[in-house]
Amino acid sequence: MPDRLPILATRAATERDLPWIAVLHHGPGAAQLEGEALASLRTQLAGAAVVLLDGQPVGLLRVHRGSRDWRSSRCSCCPRIAAPASAAG
Repeated sequence: MPDRLPILATRAATERDLPWIAVLHHGPGAAQLEGEALASLRTQLAGAAVVLLDGQPVGLLRVHRGSRDWRSSRCSCCPRIAAPASAAG
């Protein structure tokens, strides 16, 4: 059993997160996106939250906030977090 439980938190996604979000969506080497690809990622910042595990970004959560209810529109996780250790190979 671990000495402590991991700390899971969220914070609003910002422009500073764009290189990390690019890697999350497009894989390693994508942190230098430009032009239309970068503009597309910027549109995803509205209503998005970075999911943190022990202070490190591990996912992105997008929530649609309607007048009556909220619903999750997308949840992306880093592959090393998304797959159980036994499935990682």
